[in-house]
Amino acid sequence: MSTYMPNDYVNQQREHIVQTYRDLHDLAEPSWKEEKTSRYLQERLQVAGFSVHTFAGHYGLVAEIPGETTDVVALRADMDALVQEVDGVVKANHSCGHDAHSTMVLHTALALTACQIRPHKTIRFIFQPAEEKGEGALQMIRDGAMDGVTMLLGVHLRPSMEVPYGKAAPVIVHGASTSIRGVIRGLQAHAARPENGRNPLEAAALIIQALQGIRLQARCPFSVKITQLQGGGETSNVIPERAEFTLDLRAQTNEGMAELKKKPYMCFTRLQH
Repeated sequence: MSTYMPNDYVNQQREHIVQTYRDLHDLAEPSWKEEKTSRYLQERLQVAGFSVHTFAGHYGLVAEIPGETTDVVALRADMDALVQEVDGVVKANHSCGHDAHSTMVLHTALALTACQIRPHKTIRFIFQPAEEKGEGALQMIRDGAMDGVTMLLGVHLRPSMEVPYGKAAPVIVHGASTSIRGVIRGLQAHAARPENGRNPLEAAALIIQALQGIRLQARCPFSVKITQLQGGGETSNVIPERAEFTLDLRAQTNEGMAELKKKPYMCFTRLQH
């Protein structure tokens, strides 16, 4: 194996790095179904001489460069894609950058191997499933991926308004987030006789308006938005009996989030009266 300096590796492998990103972008798979993505990463690591550890029940994987001590520095990437409508087709799509994250961590592993670096601490490369579900990291921890880790490093692409193109930041402070899911129960009726029913979609419209009036005493940046709303079937002349909705809540502090989570329920209570 030829020996590189890290900068030499990046310069000489630039086209291969970009191609890896394109390959992973085309392999986009939803949470817990990252089979092809995981296999692609595993094969690339094994060709470079890594012994890859996989897990029963999901497609996460781990590879290491042994160090002089048992202490572990870990570098983590996520593998799953969002499911969304793209050009009229609902499919898995890497719009959150996980294809780039996996590319960067994979080629960091390949670069360190190509440079024949022998670290003081063991370096562990963690490829995590189901980040978008908020469950993959917990499962990897339960499966021992963090055993012995004294430092964990992550990488995430950012919008240009947060970090200018071509720049990197040593840390980004993330806000808290959660979801609220609910069901509005109405009374089914024919659309020609709306007075005989109670329209849950109209109630949903009132909820959306009420959410715009939420304010926090915590005085931190926040948002609360309805991101999903489903009601009715294939028939267009029937007032549906129920509607389901999802709210996305975000706040810059945990205190703000604790306050924010109470606000939608207060809106619901006011609308009931």
